[in-house]
Amino acid sequence: MTVIKIKSLSKEVQKKLVLNDWTIDFNPATISAFCTNKPESINVFFQLLLGKEKEARKTISLDGLDAYKDRKKIVPQIGYKNEEIKLTKHGDVQQLLTTIIKKNERALKLDYAEKIVKQCHIDLNSKLADLSDGEKQQLEIILFTVQKLPLILLDQPTKSMNDKQATQTWQLLHDYVKKTNATVIFISDSFEEMQQYADSIVYVKNGRITNQRELVTHDSIDSTVTITGTGFPIELAQKIGATVIQEAPRETKIVFSGTIQALLPLLEQTGITDVRIADATIEDELMIY
Repeated sequence: MTVIKIKSLSKEVQKKLVLNDWTIDFNPATISAFCTNKPESINVFFQLLLGKEKEARKTISLDGLDAYKDRKKIVPQIGYKNEEIKLTKHGDVQQLLTTIIKKNERALKLDYAEKIVKQCHIDLNSKLADLSDGEKQQLEIILFTVQKLPLILLDQPTKSMNDKQATQTWQLLHDYVKKTNATVIFISDSFEEMQQYADSIVYVKNGRITNQRELVTHDSIDSTVTITGTGFPIELAQKIGATVIQEAPRETKIVFSGTIQALLPLLEQTGITDVRIADATIEDELMIY
């Protein structure tokens, strides 16, 4: 269950349209991210995938199965993780792994599951109650891969993790989707995380899908550049990947897609008095996609 097809999907919540005529496919062995100004839209979409709303009938299919009608078959194959930590407080990591594997015939063998946990520097003998929030969040995602779930839905997946834990988790997920043809869909409030780890980004503005951007490489992060002064060669900048999102007589704001070093020679004009460069935000991205 890794091919997801959505056709003409709309959904109202409290008389507000949160999903506006969605038609999109999610393919196997991919990681997709949502960039949106309305995160609640994605939360509703995740609930529809989980078969919790009748509106999914005939509009969402997972490997040919109806998301609502066939939910009893589908839901056990989906790993869903939001910001809430749901790990039991009893027992240790080793005991939890053993229990999960015994309950799931498709699960990895115990020794291989233990190897994954060790690679993420989580002590198998640690009491679950003693783990940090980052370790708990990381372990919950590890358990999805141990159970070999073909679809994983993640809401702010690394919010409680430090940089090292987040990198380890994304490396695990990338390896997992390639080896198992699984599908991972996530939402994050960090555009940098999306651009660094997703294979594609789906832009959703006010409930409507406005663009789907495939990411071939992950060697650069979009930057927002604010230029004060005059003489900036806008047309030349656009040819190498810049998009103007704000233009005033003495201030220009652009989003630059590419290696920022390529833009630096254009910022050396004598009329420019100040340049500020920052990672692009979700709001900036939605202005151009």
